[in-house]
Amino acid sequence: MRKALTAITALALGATLLGGAAWAQDGGGGRHLGNGLRGALRSLNLDENQKDQVLAKLSAQRGQARPLRDKMKADHQAFRAAVDVANPDPAAVGRAFLKVREDREAMKAERKAFRENIRPILTDEQNAKLDGYVKALHEHSHRFRESGN
Repeated sequence: MRKALTAITALALGATLLGGAAWAQDGGGGRHLGNGLRGALRSLNLDENQKDQVLAKLSAQRGQARPLRDKMKADHQAFRAAVDVANPDPAAVGRAFLKVREDREAMKAERKAFRENIRPILTDEQNAKLDGYVKALHEHSHRFRESGN
């Protein structure tokens, strides 16, 4: 009975995580935040020089983040494989989940590092506006998660 309960718990956890990962892949996560970054940058009214500098930093950051994105994809596929079996091993599902969560935190750190990297390019007013935009994105994201959508 305990084994069955553990397997059911692992399946429920897996389904919850897969739903969140699917949401992220379908635009609720990474692409949404990418669109949020583009929206934030558009709202800052950058001059041509600033645009060129930000685009150069963005291009460099994309190259640096590619291995992390590839790792995220591989770890997500491994997580799905651990969950999508007839009798999932709770320990394997847990390990796979922890890798996915670690990847998400690493990507969050990448996004933060990019924002910090472009701050010297921006004026004080633009930095304040960027902070407000990022705060609004986070608040929206938390409200969305709490609503269960």
